[in-house]
Amino acid sequence: MAKNDKNPDPLGDLGNMWHNKICGRLKREGLGCRVLDKNGGIDCYVYNKNDEKQGFLCEIKSIITGGFDKDIAAHISGGDKKFLNAISVDSDDAVGFRKYEYDYDHDGFVNEIKNKLQEALTQYNQVDLTSFNINKNRKPFVVVLCFDFFAGFPDQVDFLGILEKLPSISAIMMLEKNNQREQIKKRHLEELNRYYRDRHRMPNLEDPSRKWGLDYEGTQDTVDFKVYINLKTSVVFKPSRYFKKYVQ
Repeated sequence: MAKNDKNPDPLGDLGNMWHNKICGRLKREGLGCRVLDKNGGIDCYVYNKNDEKQGFLCEIKSIITGGFDKDIAAHISGGDKKFLNAISVDSDDAVGFRKYEYDYDHDGFVNEIKNKLQEALTQYNQVDLTSFNINKNRKPFVVVLCFDFFAGFPDQVDFLGILEKLPSISAIMMLEKNNQREQIKKRHLEELNRYYRDRHRMPNLEDPSRKWGLDYEGTQDTVDFKVYINLKTSVVFKPSRYFKKYVQ
């Protein structure tokens, strides 16, 4: 959505930021990114530079609000200054009254994801790409979801279950930070749970947390694409054709 100075749209600006960020990320992966349409069509065609025929259609959708707060007339989003002012004790802007806690609406968050995917599917069904010499029925259709900080917890969403009901969408992708470190944290938690579960039977067990820290050495900050592949689709998306490294 283009910026309109007479009617500023901070959430639209945030959506444009995500669009540019994802396209830039795809190019850093060594892929070509051909912009198709930013105004109601499919965003871009992503392809291997060595073989332009090997590619997929990509639509970028931003989940940039965790709902709308009627008390302060603001979106629960980092892109809405009204919301940020209402929860910040450092703000001097008059907001009527401040809000200090929110109930996380998981069902609302999942519904927002479903609505965005359905919106992407409608665009896919209506778009005509013959002028670009692209047969959309033979190309995987991938939707990249981008999340605002306040939008929720994507790792708690059953994306595979959602995809089963949307066979025209080949896959969902999103950016995931520091996957290696997160896997280490997960293993630590499993070790700690196992320790507390078994220590009454095996009193000589050593507390595993004493050794933690060494296995973080050498891990670097990373950002990779996390991919959810739709097994019910007729055009299967194979991420290994496009990414040297990705998260499944």
